[in-house]
Amino acid sequence: MIGDAAPTVQVVAPRPAPVLGPPLPQPPPVRERSRHLPALAAAVAMLVLVSGWTAYRLTSPPGDPARGVVAAVTGATSAAVSGASTLPTRRALLAITIANPGTDTVTADGYAFTSRSSGAVGLDQPTAHVSPGERVEITVDVAVDCGRAAPLLLPDLVIEESDGGRREVPAVGAVAALMDICESGPSPGRPLTVVGTHRDGDTLVVGVAAPSNRRTVVRSIRATGVVLDAGALPLRVDRRGEELRLTPPPTCPRAWREDGIPQYLDVEIDTEGPSISRLPVGKPLTSWVLDVVCRGVA
Repeated sequence: MIGDAAPTVQVVAPRPAPVLGPPLPQPPPVRERSRHLPALAAAVAMLVLVSGWTAYRLTSPPGDPARGVVAAVTGATSAAVSGASTLPTRRALLAITIANPGTDTVTADGYAFTSRSSGAVGLDQPTAHVSPGERVEITVDVAVDCGRAAPLLLPDLVIEESDGGRREVPAVGAVAALMDICESGPSPGRPLTVVGTHRDGDTLVVGVAAPSNRRTVVRSIRATGVVLDAGALPLRVDRRGEELRLTPPPTCPRAWREDGIPQYLDVEIDTEGPSISRLPVGKPLTSWVLDVVCRGVA
């Protein structure tokens, strides 16, 4: 046998895949992206909580000793300074009640420093320990220069906790109490005084002045509980005086028929705080009521 022929190997090339167009975009890995959202939300919530707690600690510290502590003037007695019965200087004893609704004992430790001028010129230092849920009444001795132009103010009380925290708490009603003290004294120290009256038709004109020249603003006027129209209010009054023009009510008020004809005007004033000044007008007021307002009423 003459040599064997070498076997023939046929190589078949792979057929190219049909071209159908550009490849389609693949959707984003939704499952992987959503897996991170809870962690991100938790981080944001934690940041908000930390920021809020930091702000709370800065603006409202947990050691605030006087949160909710209230001080209010609940009584006052006064007398003229010895040897000065005709002068507007008065001496007063103020009863101040301190209420502590908190959970820690607090101490009233004198008055806070103030640079404001005041007609209250002589003060003793109040001290008291107030247990949680307790009310304590203290008495303070005050000398009041009613003829002074400075406002009648009582400095804020200093309230202190056992850990040394301090807060200044105002005595509610102090301005009204001091004004009442001056009201009971001689004319030069009263908040308002009547300087004259006359009629302008059916209108009663009452001249008033503030002898001390203290900043005094008239807010409203009543007579035996009946509000009177006094023209443009509020009205600022000083020692030079202003006029209150009282317009008669349309009918005779029931309070005047049943409780009596008024002789005083109760004037709501503001001198760094609200108070009532009672002005004794007397016969000009009663005559105006009988002649104009309640004429012919039995």
